[in-house]
Amino acid sequence: MSASIPASQSPEPTVLTRDSAAAYLELRGYPITAKRLSKLAHEGGGPEYRRWGHRAVYRPADLLTWAEARASAPKCHSSGHEASEAA
Repeated sequence: MSASIPASQSPEPTVLTRDSAAAYLELRGYPITAKRLSKLAHEGGGPEYRRWGHRAVYRPADLLTWAEARASAPKCHSSGHEASEAA
């Protein structure tokens, strides 16, 4: 006998396929395509992934760590950089 978990309370997945990984990042404000993740997996510079058979799978925590590392530091306004150069 197994207990079913309502969809709204289901735990975060342990691993995501490349398509799901792209959708996961998109929903969290980091737009990227599965094609780009694939290219980064071959060229380097992408998030950590593992192989499950012939598929690449990603852990959600690795995706967020990678995406947050690529983002700039928080800014108060967009002209801050130019203002410091003009001084």
